[in-house]
Amino acid sequence: MTYCTVQDVEAYYLSKSFKCGDYIEPEEIDSFIIQDATLINARIKKKVSLPITDDNDLLLLKIINEKMVVGTIDGIVREKGKDQKFDRQRNCRKEALELLNMIIKGEIELDGTEKTSVIKFNNVDSDGNVVEKRWKEGDIEPTHDIIDRETRTIQRIT
Repeated sequence: MTYCTVQDVEAYYLSKSFKCGDYIEPEEIDSFIIQDATLINARIKKKVSLPITDDNDLLLLKIINEKMVVGTIDGIVREKGKDQKFDRQRNCRKEALELLNMIIKGEIELDGTEKTSVIKFNNVDSDGNVVEKRWKEGDIEPTHDIIDRETRTIQRIT
């Protein structure tokens, strides 16, 4: 699932003479969009259940997807300034990745989505909630052995 379109990306360049069709074909932009949306999904699926359906959440992911693609295009078509060095006035890709990292760290929450399932440790999950045991009563409880090298004995821990 992609979060933006070629037209959304082209909107970033309306104030410049650059038009996406001149240097980069729309099919290439579409490819960039798909690649970056795949990266976004791979990063956020640890935090939230996919697909995202909330309008506000989709708008935020659209902004991230657009900025990532614009950053890629900026890297391809950047021009040299008066001092013959590449002009780096904006870094949209970096901004987008910072937003994405904020989502992953929990600094920005996607409100309309369910959190993904959490890892369960015996009877407590990773959020500290008590859950039912992973084994049934009457089953042999999991054990492991510890070797005590000093006394040369094996201790069974349950």
